[in-house]
Amino acid sequence: MATSYIRVMRSFTFHFENATNQSWFRYKKNFIVHFTADGKKENAVFNKKGKLLYSLSNCSEKDLPQQARTFININYHDCKIICVTEAYYAERIA
Repeated sequence: MATSYIRVMRSFTFHFENATNQSWFRYKKNFIVHFTADGKKENAVFNKKGKLLYSLSNCSEKDLPQQARTFININYHDCKIICVTEAYYAERIA
C-alpha cells in the first residue's frame, strides 16, 4: 500500500507542482485530492498506480481563451459567465 502512496504523490507533484492546501481522500481504489494551484480551486483523481484519471479546475471568465469568450458573448449576449470549470480527462482538456 505504501508503494501506491509514493506513486500517487510523485505523479501529483509532477502534474501540479504549485499546489498548496492539499486535502487527500481515498475512494474505493482511487486517491482524490482537493487543492489550490495558481489561485484556483482544483480537484484531481489518481489511480493506485499514480495515473492522473481526471482533474477539475474552477476558473473565471478571464481564464477562457479569447475566441471562446467572443463566441459566448456574441451568441449569448443576454447571459453572463459566472463560473468556468476546466476538465482534464484522458490527457485532453475540455
